[in-house]
Amino acid sequence: VIKLILMRHAKSSWKQLFRDHERALTDRGHSSAKTMGAWLKRSGRLPQEAFYLSARRTMETFKGLGFTAEKVEFLPSLYHPSARDLISVLQSATAPSVLLISHNPGITEFAELLARNLPSNHQFYDFPTGATWVGAFNIAVWKNLCFKTESTLDFAIPREMAS
Repeated sequence: VIKLILMRHAKSSWKQLFRDHERALTDRGHSSAKTMGAWLKRSGRLPQEAFYLSARRTMETFKGLGFTAEKVEFLPSLYHPSARDLISVLQSATAPSVLLISHNPGITEFAELLARNLPSNHQFYDFPTGATWVGAFNIAVWKNLCFKTESTLDFAIPREMAS
């Protein structure tokens, strides 16, 4: 069994006069990343490998989680990715537990395509900033990953974790 932690970057600011790729997290975004990192630690779901978009907001989200992984890659290909792009990245993974951080609309579509059973939380379909979905696949290696094979283990959003 291998596990995927699929996360949307934390809240970023649109008020800055930067290109989209350079947008930073807001104070709420930094707090949310810390909250989700603590939740993952408490639940014993720390990844050995991580992939994230090379945008500033995803880098800051990863750093804000408060842990690292044995292997970390930031990938420009995760910017506005298709479901095919995301599955291709994961099929290159080698660790039994992987974190993938990207952004919408790709994350929501990808999670819906992977899961056999969707979370009961209605917010899953919006996948708000900082939302994190954890799933398990009954496969031995990531290269065998395909759609509609994941069992949902958990889904959480920062606002619900902080309250």
